[in-house]
Amino acid sequence: MNSPSPQLLTSHEIGALVELVNKERLMQAERGARALLQRCPDAGILWKILGVALVRQGKEALQELRRAAELMPHDAEAHANLGAALHDGQRWVECLVSLQRALAIEPHNIEALVDAANATKALGRAHDAVPLYLRALQLDPCLPEAQNNLGNAYLELGQFDAAAGCYRRALEIAPEQAQVHCNLGNALRQLGRLEEAMASTRRALALDPTLSVAHNNLGLILGAQGHLAQAAASYRRALSLNPNDVDARSNLASAVRHRGQARAPN
Repeated sequence: MNSPSPQLLTSHEIGALVELVNKERLMQAERGARALLQRCPDAGILWKILGVALVRQGKEALQELRRAAELMPHDAEAHANLGAALHDGQRWVECLVSLQRALAIEPHNIEALVDAANATKALGRAHDAVPLYLRALQLDPCLPEAQNNLGNAYLELGQFDAAAGCYRRALEIAPEQAQVHCNLGNALRQLGRLEEAMASTRRALALDPTLSVAHNNLGLILGAQGHLAQAAASYRRALSLNPNDVDARSNLASAVRHRGQARAPN
């Protein structure tokens, strides 16, 4: 016997599930979608709704999202939903494939553009990520995450002025983001603007004293100013917060070595 056709679903049934999702009644939406899938197992829209309901509950949803994308190959949202889930799992290659499919159908999907840029950058292709971030920001300039991540891409490319500009724009939108203040401090340090870098880094630490990378960056600034003992203390603080910070460990060893050399008699 053939499986029942998706056409057996009514618009009322689909609408009721969508309303449950929109109202964050996610467990009910999940149960409803699963019940209807017993009747219509090849209805892509049901798999899509089920996948979204699962994601919003923090549950594993890749199987459901994959099935939705398979059954709805021309649905940009289905591919974007799958790409977003793969993005959150840092499965960058698969993520990029799904997001490229979504963008081929809907080129102006801002979230898909940002996620695709993030995946591209994570794959070591910062140069290719830049135009994706720029496309997203042309559509909506008020995206602090995209501005920050574009800054990170420019930083990787050694374009420190451009990076600093992105971080400043991100902070105009979201001024209390400790990580962005930290990133701005890092870019300014690379530009040799140490006083400004110090101010940004200390602002980051005022907002989040547990931000280990900011303590490491503070150490780099202090070291560049010749304050080796203070730099070493900052690196130790970074390591107390994140014992796996390889950069802080290397920087601490360098600061201790140079401090010892500075103390050595002629």
